[in-house]
Amino acid sequence: MRSTIWHVELPRNKIALFQWTLGAYDSLVQFRTLDRFKAVVELMIPPGNEEDVAAVIQALREEWQCNIRIVIP
Repeated sequence: MRSTIWHVELPRNKIALFQWTLGAYDSLVQFRTLDRFKAVVELMIPPGNEEDVAAVIQALREEWQCNIRIVIP
């Protein structure tokens, strides 16, 4: 099966912390920055991890009190 691809827009000052947080979960997602100026990152999510990734993003959205938008290309 293929990975699910999500593009995520978030505050620019949160990119490194976002990557670090997601990286703390072994094999949850692969991450790369698509546009550091527009603060768009790409998540490559292995099959079956979509709900867990969405839950982590929602928790970060609430904790940081900021807009994190998922865009499915």
